[in-house]
Amino acid sequence: MTRTDRENRIKNVAHEIDEYINRRPNAAETAEGVTNWWISRQRIEESIEVVENALEYLVIQKKLVKRSLGARTLYMKAK
Repeated sequence: MTRTDRENRIKNVAHEIDEYINRRPNAAETAEGVTNWWISRQRIEESIEVVENALEYLVIQKKLVKRSLGARTLYMKAK
């Protein structure tokens, strides 16, 4: 996979996460939970690495914030 392909996958997943969080503004989940529950079931399973990169992309875009929950990180809609 080329770098451009990888970046496009990350942006596509970020778009799906952004749509989900906009429909459910009180939702909060770990990267694993986002992978299992927020990403459309119709999609081919995305790797946790792609989802984590998409989540970080949305944090940089100030659409999500992340909070530590013990040893895990929780992502939620930015206020």
